Amino acid sequence: MYEGHERYEAERHERYEAEREIVDLLWDWLEARDKDRQLREFQDNEQPPESPEQFEDVGDLLEHNRKFEAYTERKSDFERRANEARSSYNQREKVSLRLFPTDVPLIYEHQSYGAGSATGRFKIVRVQRNTPELDIEELPAE
Repeated sequence: MYEGHERYEAERHERYEAEREIVDLLWDWLEARDKDRQLREFQDNEQPPESPEQFEDVGDLLEHNRKFEAYTERKSDFERRANEARSSYNQREKVSLRLFPTDVPLIYEHQSYGAGSATGRFKIVRVQRNTPELDIEELPAE
């Protein structure tokens, strides 16, 4: 009976670790998707200030430079956050590939109650392109 309990605990722990890895993967995927969306929205809705044909005085030149610098900083910030989120997801994906056989999807439903959680239904499948990678799709709730 004791040996069966140890096996049960080992299997339970293995399942817990796999589920935690999947939830972390989904969190990073959602974060990367969100940051990419924010960058696209910024690029679609924000433009650098237009330069006039000439500046009437030094104050106008400095004001234009402040606006251009603010735009450039915001754009760089959106790009940096998107790149960091993508990098985090790519690292997590490399670790998680071992869980998934090629072309066999996992339909994973996760319910979380914390803020910023990866709650929902997801389809995760390992695909072979140039290198193995995971395709993740958020599914509609049933």
